[in-house]
Amino acid sequence: MQSNDKQTETISFKLKSNESVRKIHNKSLEILESTGVQIQHDKALRMLDEAGAKVNYTSKRVCFPPELVEQSIEKAPKSMLFAARNEKYDLTLQPGGPTYTRTVTGSAGYIDDLKTGEYRKILLSDLKNWARLVDALENVNYLSCVFPDDVPLATREIHIFLAMLENTEKHLQTSAEESGNIEILKYIIKLASNVVGGKEELRKRPIFNSFTAAFSPLIYPEIAVDIILLSGDYGIPLELATCPIAGATGPVTPVGLVLQASVELLAGVVISQVANPGAPLVIGPRLYFLNMRNGNIMGGSIESAMVSTLQAQLFNECYGLPVCLSGPGTDAMLADEQSMIERVYHTLLPALAGVNILACPGLVEHATAISPVQLIIDNDIIGMAQQILKGFSFDEDVLGIETISSVGPGGNFLIEDHTLKYFKTEYKDFLLFNRMNRDNWENSTMKDFKERARNKALNILRKHHIPLLEEKLMKELRLIVQEAEKNII
Repeated sequence: MQSNDKQTETISFKLKSNESVRKIHNKSLEILESTGVQIQHDKALRMLDEAGAKVNYTSKRVCFPPELVEQSIEKAPKSMLFAARNEKYDLTLQPGGPTYTRTVTGSAGYIDDLKTGEYRKILLSDLKNWARLVDALENVNYLSCVFPDDVPLATREIHIFLAMLENTEKHLQTSAEESGNIEILKYIIKLASNVVGGKEELRKRPIFNSFTAAFSPLIYPEIAVDIILLSGDYGIPLELATCPIAGATGPVTPVGLVLQASVELLAGVVISQVANPGAPLVIGPRLYFLNMRNGNIMGGSIESAMVSTLQAQLFNECYGLPVCLSGPGTDAMLADEQSMIERVYHTLLPALAGVNILACPGLVEHATAISPVQLIIDNDIIGMAQQILKGFSFDEDVLGIETISSVGPGGNFLIEDHTLKYFKTEYKDFLLFNRMNRDNWENSTMKDFKERARNKALNILRKHHIPLLEEKLMKELRLIVQEAEKNII
C-alpha cells in the first residue's frame, strides 16, 4: 500500500543559536540610534527628519530610532518578481524560495580570452558573447553588466544595457553607480519601458533590477541615494549592497564586519521605505578581508564564505528580506585548482544557508576579471549545489519498498520499472565531469577538464541564437541611446 504523502527533507546549514543572530540585529539598532550614518543627500535628510530620525544637517549624520528601522523592515516586500524578456525566465524571489544565480556586477573590466587565453580588457563584443553564454546556461538565471573598454565612458552603462537586451532573454541587472550620474539610470528605464510597452508595464514586469552600495564605513553617497529613490519611484527592484573590508573599512573580526554591514544595509532600507513604502529591495552584502601580508583584498577566503552564511541567516530569519551574496568567486588569477576549491565552498555554504541569489559565476581575480571557461564550469558547480538543495523525498514509492521486496535476495534492479521511472529524475548528469573508464578516457579527444569547458562555450556561441528584437523597436532604442550621447557629457 503506497502513501500519498510526499515528504521532502532538504539540507541546510546555519548557526545553531538564533540568539547570536538576534544579538547582531539588536546591536545594529543600537549603533543606528547612537552613532548613525552619514547621508550625503539633502532631500533624503529632510525626508528622514520628517519621518522621525535625528538629523544633523551640518555633518549630514542621521541617527535612526529603532521603531523607524523596524517599521521600514516591515514595509519592505518579502517577495518580488524579476521579470524577463521571455516570461519562461521570470524569477520570483522570496525567503525560503529557490536559490538563483547572476553574473558579476560592474567591477570586472578584464577577460580571459576564450580562444587565445589572453588576459585583456573587455570589449563590447565580449559582453555580447558573455550574454549569449548566460542565455544558454540552465543554472545561471540572469545577467549583470561587465564594463567594456571600447564604448563612450559617459554613456557606457546605456550601451551595456542595450547590448544585454539584444543578447539574452533573461532578467538583467545594471547600475548608474560607476558613472555617478543618475541620468544614466533614467535612460535605462526609458529603454526598458520601450521594450515592455510603457512605464506602467515596467512597474508590473520589471525586466531589470538596479544596483547600488553604501560607502563603508557608514556613508551613503549622493549617487547611491539617487539610485535608491529613482528605483523606488518606478518600482524597479534594487539590490542594495555594502562592501566593507575587514581591517580597512570595517572591523577586522568577521562578526564585527557582519555587524557593520547590517548597520549600513538597514540604513538603506529605511531610506528606501521612507521615500517609497513597499519599494522592492534585495539585500546584497559583499564582505571582504584585507590580506595583512601584502595589502590585497581577498574575496575567496574561507572567512568570506563563513560570513556569507551568517548574513543569509540574519536577513532571512530576522528581517525576512531576499538576500544576494557572492557565490562562486576566487582570488585566483584564472580557472585553476585554487579557483575550483574556493568557489565550491563559496557556492555551497551560502546556498545551504538559504541565500536567494548567488552572484559571480565566471568571476576570477578578486572580482576584477571574467572567464568564459570558468562560467561554464560554474554552471555545473551551481547545478550540483541545486541538487543538494533539492534534498530527498521519502514517500513510499521513492523508497522502493515494493521493488525491494519483489526483487528479493540476489536479484537485479536494472530492468525494474522503479529504476526506469527514477534514474533520470533522481540523478543529474554533468557532462563536463569525467565518468568514463580509462580506455574510453584515453581514446577521447579532450581529456582536460578546462578544455571540455572551453569547447562547450565555443559550441554555445556557434549554435545558440537569441530571438531578435523587432527592427522598429531596435530603431527606437538606438534613438534613445543617441539622445543620451547628446545630453550626457
